Amino acid sequence: GVPCLVPNIPLIQHIHPVLTITVDGASEEISANIGLAECERAVHTHDDDAAQGVIHVESQDRRSYTLDDFFGVWGKSFAREGYALTVTADGTAVADPATFAFKDGQDILMAYQRE
Repeated sequence: GVPCLVPNIPLIQHIHPVLTITVDGASEEISANIGLAECERAVHTHDDDAAQGVIHVESQDRRSYTLDDFFGVWGKSFAREGYALTVTADGTAVADPATFAFKDGQDILMAYQRE
């Protein structure tokens, strides 16, 4: 899983990809304060950035964090019955969304279309 940050240990990574989710062309909200309930997770959102889809990757390790990590912290699944999913990053198709690693400033689009 995604670790909690330890107080007084410096961050090694601090990046901010931007995620947009659409369902049949309509924007879907990304919740505020994902990953901040019981502790501050290395992957989270803040209340002031969630509406714009900003994901905060602030970690004390060098591992790559993925869309799967974010959805795990959020408690959601990629799968939606009756929908096909297309994922792009900076306009380029993503082959495997689960293992797709975040980079700073990426624009990621997850588009669900009714089958």
